[in-house]
Amino acid sequence: MRQAGFLAAAGLVALDEMVDPIGRRSARARILARTLRDDVSRGRVRPSTCRTNIVAFDHPQARQLVEELAILGVDGGTVGPRRARFVTHAGVGDDDVTFRR
Repeated sequence: MRQAGFLAAAGLVALDEMVDPIGRRSARARILARTLRDDVSRGRVRPSTCRTNIVAFDHPQARQLVEELAILGVDGGTVGPRRARFVTHAGVGDDDVTFRR
């Protein structure tokens, strides 16, 4: 493969800098799930089912909920008319998952 160094560099960065934060991103997702459960979803989010950095749950007005949270700086999306989805990643800090509506 010609010029594969850039691809190898990305892999080295991932191994050196991203493996440990994976657990922290999952922990932040559980905090986000609790925040969403307590403040906006009326109990529809179950943090105990959050095993990765993805928080997904059913809500009757998922699109409206995502739009309202975007105004607060919480970016998410929908995967259906009644399914909201939020993902924590390397750019999400502790303060980002404890918002108040």
